[in-house]
Amino acid sequence: MTTASIASLSTPESKAMEYHHVTDGDKKWSFSVRQSEGTSGCSYENSRAFPRLFVTILSFLSPEKRLPVIKSVRGYSWNKLCRDLLAGLTVALTTVPYCIALSSISGLEPDYPLGASIIGNVVYALLGTARDLNIGSTAAVALLMKVYADMGCKEYVRFLTLYTGVIEILFGVLQLSPLVNYVSPTVLSAFITTTSLTIIISQLKSFLGLHLISNSSEPSALQLYHLLNNITHINWSDFIMGLLSLTTLFLLRFLATKNKLHKKQTYSKTGVMKSGLLKIIKGCVLMSNVIVMGMGCAVVYIFGHEILNVTLVRGGLDGKVLEPQPFPFHMSASVTDNRTACVNELLGLTDVEFGLITVPLLAMLFTIAVAKSFGRKNDYRIDVTQEFLAFGVANVTASFFKSFPIAASISRTAVNSHCKVATPISGLFSSVFVVLIVLFASSTLHYIPQSCLSAVTIVSVLFSIDVHTVRTTFYAHKYDFIVIVTTILAGLLMSPQLSLLLGILISLLFLLIPMSRPNPRIEHFRDGRLIIARFDHGLAFPASELLLDFFIEHWQLYSSLRSPEEGKPIPKLCIVDMNNIHQIDYSILHSFVTAKEYFESRGTHFVFTRPSSAVKMFLTTVAKNNLALTLDVLDSFEDAIKCYRHRKKTLRKQTKYSSMSLRLNPGTTSLIDSHEMQSLYASLYP
Repeated sequence: MTTASIASLSTPESKAMEYHHVTDGDKKWSFSVRQSEGTSGCSYENSRAFPRLFVTILSFLSPEKRLPVIKSVRGYSWNKLCRDLLAGLTVALTTVPYCIALSSISGLEPDYPLGASIIGNVVYALLGTARDLNIGSTAAVALLMKVYADMGCKEYVRFLTLYTGVIEILFGVLQLSPLVNYVSPTVLSAFITTTSLTIIISQLKSFLGLHLISNSSEPSALQLYHLLNNITHINWSDFIMGLLSLTTLFLLRFLATKNKLHKKQTYSKTGVMKSGLLKIIKGCVLMSNVIVMGMGCAVVYIFGHEILNVTLVRGGLDGKVLEPQPFPFHMSASVTDNRTACVNELLGLTDVEFGLITVPLLAMLFTIAVAKSFGRKNDYRIDVTQEFLAFGVANVTASFFKSFPIAASISRTAVNSHCKVATPISGLFSSVFVVLIVLFASSTLHYIPQSCLSAVTIVSVLFSIDVHTVRTTFYAHKYDFIVIVTTILAGLLMSPQLSLLLGILISLLFLLIPMSRPNPRIEHFRDGRLIIARFDHGLAFPASELLLDFFIEHWQLYSSLRSPEEGKPIPKLCIVDMNNIHQIDYSILHSFVTAKEYFESRGTHFVFTRPSSAVKMFLTTVAKNNLALTLDVLDSFEDAIKCYRHRKKTLRKQTKYSSMSLRLNPGTTSLIDSHEMQSLYASLYP
């Protein structure tokens, strides 16, 4: 099947329309690409219509769309290969120590975060669209996995990985990515902050060498309370080792923020040496985690951990990261009373129920946020639908290995961007280098001090605490500040899963409040004979009762203060200015009709002016199915006053909602101030 030509057709009644003519053997099909006004459906040839759904499916399954690696390989040069190899090696050297740190956060073996990083980047190299993005294990997801590690149910972690992948694939196929936009960025920022604080508190025990505190499933606030109560039992060897590691990491980060590393300099005779020194410092900054862990391993290997009295990392790498695992159709877990529970019983636990919602949601949020952020930074666009599909396939594939749910890593993506990565293929090189490190250098990882690993973990998440957003929202937007504080406190006092759901719920509640509070107000002209009702924004059904009560209460209050006997007549005309109302629903329309009947039964004419195109379309649609409604809908204030002045003459436009009588011609939308309204009303009512 081939596309033969593209033609355009113009008619006096409609704008230009494009057609694709497709030939299939001896049959010829024609379908519309751009629908014009006044036309419906597709065009026909040979009395058969080209299936629109079939065209959509063909476009969705386009090889270059669904396999972006084809575009990456096309035009691949030695320059791009060198850049991808350098970025892959650099990221691999930071991935291994970072995954070991995440294993202490999640309570799982290092194989799980390493498996997520290896499998995720291999799949993303084939299906991803963001060249900077590096995916795999993240601190936030690792913290959520600690619940299942404490229950002893590692199989459920892989089941949750599969579940997350299926959800992401459904979001990609059904193109439901706009739903993620309803999660406020302030909620995500607050969740990252509370996750960082929770991780820091959990790592302080190992950093200080407090081995008496063993219950890590308690809320972070309670863990901090027990930590302070046992502060006198510090292992000073662990504390000194951790403090030295922490100082080294901060020193390297301080060097990274020095202006001389970022400013373009002119060099003298010693310029080559200065340039080389700066490159060495930059390399040390990128490899800070590797340097600190390497120094810790060297000290322990030389002096011995018995002499130093430091605690080493438990477990290690067994070289079986990529060993396939059977799918956990039946899972067992040790619960609080040391009995086993199957999947159905596990799904009855509160934390597990929260995980089914929070883990996929968190993975998708990180995917969109990180990919779009670096896409804007480096001037390229991403395909959100393809990103969901790539992450979904990566999670489904990783669920058959030792892995937990995959998300985008901010720190490793930043390293990729710093190395000027060329294509997503760098993720494939990164996975290869990680496998080589695991196979040939795993024996040296058994000498890592626990306090040194805690220092690396603390520094990795410390700068994710968003103090700037908290301070800004406190002065700028109180609703966002309440959302942030509530999310952080819920994460520290209860659990991170609950904090994310609670933050989303409160932010959506604040989003709905303006819909039920449209801030109606009424202005008076000509000694109260003319009143104009205005609204700040669109109206929806939560505001229907408030809208009706507002009109009726205002009339009752205003009429009680005026009487014709005292020379203060009641209002003759009420104009509803719909300029700021971009949409309404049937409940709001019903409230307007009820208010109109109430006003006109008391001698006040009720008209509507300056409706938007969306409101006009809605009124036209309702008109076709409800011929009993009668409303006066005018394009300007002048027409509204003329309508009342000549209501018994030909200029009267009492609109009945039918397709024949509805006349809503575009009129002026300029705002008339109070002086112009006074003079206009005076000219019509001398």
